[in-house]
Amino acid sequence: MSPSLDERPRATRPLRFYPAGAHIINEFRRLCGQHFGIAESQIVQVTQSGHAPRMQTMTARLPYYHKVLLGDKTEINYHLSGYGVYREEALVRLLGEAIERYALVTAAAAVKSRLFTASYNDLKSEPDVMPWDLISTFTDDDYARMRGKVIFRAITPDDKISWLWCPSLFDSGKDIAVPAQCLFTGAQLRDEIPFITSFSKGCASHTVPELALRSALLEAVEADALMIRWYALMKARRVVVDDPILRDLLGEIFETLHVEVVPYEYTMPGLPGHVFAVAVLSRESERPTVLLGAGAGLSPGPALYRTVIEAAAIHYIGYNGPVLQPRDYLGEVDDADHVNLDRNVAYWASAADGDAKRACMREMVDGQVALSTLPDYAAAIDDELAYIVGELAKVSRYGVHLDITPPELEQTQWSVARVFIPELLQVSLPSFPYSGHPRLLEFGGVRNHLPHPSP
Repeated sequence: MSPSLDERPRATRPLRFYPAGAHIINEFRRLCGQHFGIAESQIVQVTQSGHAPRMQTMTARLPYYHKVLLGDKTEINYHLSGYGVYREEALVRLLGEAIERYALVTAAAAVKSRLFTASYNDLKSEPDVMPWDLISTFTDDDYARMRGKVIFRAITPDDKISWLWCPSLFDSGKDIAVPAQCLFTGAQLRDEIPFITSFSKGCASHTVPELALRSALLEAVEADALMIRWYALMKARRVVVDDPILRDLLGEIFETLHVEVVPYEYTMPGLPGHVFAVAVLSRESERPTVLLGAGAGLSPGPALYRTVIEAAAIHYIGYNGPVLQPRDYLGEVDDADHVNLDRNVAYWASAADGDAKRACMREMVDGQVALSTLPDYAAAIDDELAYIVGELAKVSRYGVHLDITPPELEQTQWSVARVFIPELLQVSLPSFPYSGHPRLLEFGGVRNHLPHPSP
């Protein structure tokens, strides 16, 4: 006899929202709209497409905040997207990215009253100032090659720039002086020489502040691995996907595509967690020829899953690039003039020199490792943060973190974390790596002069 309803065991944690999709859509509507809100409310959704039948991909538009804050001539592509095997997963990623991008582009204005102007020589006697060799990471040759292509120019230790005292990642109660240009995307500061790029890696949003910080830290680790592996030509092990669920999912996502999928283990020695990259290589002359997604995490399976779906989402962009971004995809594309994170994707997606491009990606493999043999570092969030910060403290002294949650989200649960670890490599313009950075020099400097493929 089956037990009565009253006798059956009850779940200890009831569902918070049902159905989940309706809750996420309502959250999106609350924060986004055509006249008010973070992003426009119209969602462009690509579902069950022939190129990724198991994938849900969607995007939305952010208003031109950058033109209001940085000037009419400023151009920024926010690369706003959400993706996953479920619509709810894709939508919550999209909302999180919209909040993160908005926070990063407005953060410089939000902290303007805390900025101060000084030269490095004015501050160098202070004990907690980011050192010059981590500030001046482009060489004179880098700046010479940039001339006429981007706005960045060399500075000297006597040039006045804007600084911000930021909380240390490793020493509670200590603040570290960091140049504002290193922290904020498109920071435009009056009467100041623009000398460095800053992208969104190392910034993350979440409804739980600790999880936002964890994601931001892992993004910084991911960026460092991607830049070193690519520009220093540091070979990586190929990952053998022996997880049956993930293996089947790979087959479903790419079943209609004539491609080779190459998962790399990009994890760097001495850094926390796992970093993966997934290359998607066309087998014939079809475009896109080469695509690369990257991701990081503490559990190897979920981290590789996120990397796979990022690569699949990039495939849609690479395939439809001539329609979506004709200026980048239909113009003349070479390997020496990539000053944004669109033209490099167009270069690698192009069918020109396809055999050489595919060979380049295959030659980056050295050995293999089974996914199931990699350790799982997942734990309670406080323990995870202690592990990540503890490992980073072994390679960094000047790492900082900021809460850049916009005031517009003060009455919501959303939180945005920004971390900057100057001892690690940041994402660079594809044709202009930080060739003077001490960490890149530690691994042999720039050996690969091709632009990195990551968007």
